[in-house]
Amino acid sequence: MTQQDSNNDKFFDALDESFEAMLGAAQKGQERGSRLSKRLLRDVEEGQRELTRLGRRVARKPRDMRGIYQSSIDLARRAASDSAALAQEWVTETTDASQDNVFDNIEAPGFD
Repeated sequence: MTQQDSNNDKFFDALDESFEAMLGAAQKGQERGSRLSKRLLRDVEEGQRELTRLGRRVARKPRDMRGIYQSSIDLARRAASDSAALAQEWVTETTDASQDNVFDNIEAPGFD
């Protein structure tokens, strides 16, 4: 094996390591995005069900203004709490992502 072949092998090995690191980072990002999307979808689904329940209550007892008002306030509080929890989860995921250093375990090849 010549010196040129050795340097070529080192270069392509380093290139392959870099590719693997970037692929790993992309996979982690996809997993984070998937977790957040699933959470958002669950929250939207639950919110829709709660709105439907409120609509049924209004349809059944349209003159129960106190009950309708209280249910509306409760629904708004839960929605605000869910939004805050989702925002916190997003911040946590973003912070974790920013602390991931893709190239921590990659050493620069030493060319001769």
